[in-house]
Amino acid sequence: MKKFITLLFSLVLATTALAQKAAQPDALLDGYFTISTGLTTPVGNFGSTSRTNPNAYAAKNSANFEMNYVARFSKFFGVGLMFRSVSVAHSVLSTAGYFNADDPNYYWAGEATPDKIKMAMVGLYTCVPITDDKNLSLFFKPMMGASFVASSSTTYNLIAREAGYNNGTVQVSSGGQSYAFAYAFALGFKYNISPMFAVMGQMDYMSTNTLVSAQTVSATTYHLTFQDVTPYYLRMQMMSFNLGLALKVH
Repeated sequence: MKKFITLLFSLVLATTALAQKAAQPDALLDGYFTISTGLTTPVGNFGSTSRTNPNAYAAKNSANFEMNYVARFSKFFGVGLMFRSVSVAHSVLSTAGYFNADDPNYYWAGEATPDKIKMAMVGLYTCVPITDDKNLSLFFKPMMGASFVASSSTTYNLIAREAGYNNGTVQVSSGGQSYAFAYAFALGFKYNISPMFAVMGQMDYMSTNTLVSAQTVSATTYHLTFQDVTPYYLRMQMMSFNLGLALKVH
């Protein structure tokens, strides 16, 4: 977490440097700090629940929290900085169902802890006024940065189907790499409700491809077995729909 905060601070400095380089000190038109929340929907293989798709992860819809800052140094262009946190749960019913159909000795029931994903990005901010009074405008933000995925685990409870077999558990614990490249494309609107405050809404597509290292622990009454899983890449693709309140800071 400390490394991630360091990365976020570095991106803040980078954004400030870009704004200062692109314009004279007195030419910065405006800047807004926004806090927003909304719905994140997994897409692609990350959100697929198909049992015929070997890469289906079955991630579920979840809420996200975001802080962002945008500053314009011309009528149409500026820079943006974004930090987002989202906790994405995923279903293991299809995996457990697969094991149930293939294992005549045990009934499998599974549960998983959510994947906690944090992202920090910086990029271009383009804004186009829609109304003559400039109270309503549309914006587009292509951004790139880094993601951090905290460790998660999936636990399968094995219940013996017949006498002679012991109940047990199989736990798969995984942890993403410290950082992975991430990018996003956001489209939204800003509506000024007063000289100091505005409402911002946006939809965006975000993607990151994190390297996952996992270990399997199998436990029964008499046995305990550890086994490393070959590291693999997990591409996390998400669509988010957010609404927030923005404060004009300059």
